[in-house]
Amino acid sequence: MKLSPTVQRQPDTSEMNALCAGVDIITFTSPSAVHNFVNIVRNNSLDPLNLPGTPLFACIGPLTKKAAEGMSFCDLVVANEHTTVGLIEAISKLV
Repeated sequence: MKLSPTVQRQPDTSEMNALCAGVDIITFTSPSAVHNFVNIVRNNSLDPLNLPGTPLFACIGPLTKKAAEGMSFCDLVVANEHTTVGLIEAISKLV
């Protein structure tokens, strides 16, 4: 099986405006998502560790958590079941 590389998509203006206005939760579903998020945020002159609204960061599983910790994120929510449903359940327990 050949895996294709993850392509970093650039956010549009409305997405960056929403991030700058402050969001509650940011989810990471892969290590590459962590790295891409940090790159995008930094390229837009923001500090990923000090975003408006102080969002919570949630990871789909332990590999993604390790990547986030490697980028200095802390207090991460991690899904017990390493699926999108598990991630949603982990977040819903916080509300």
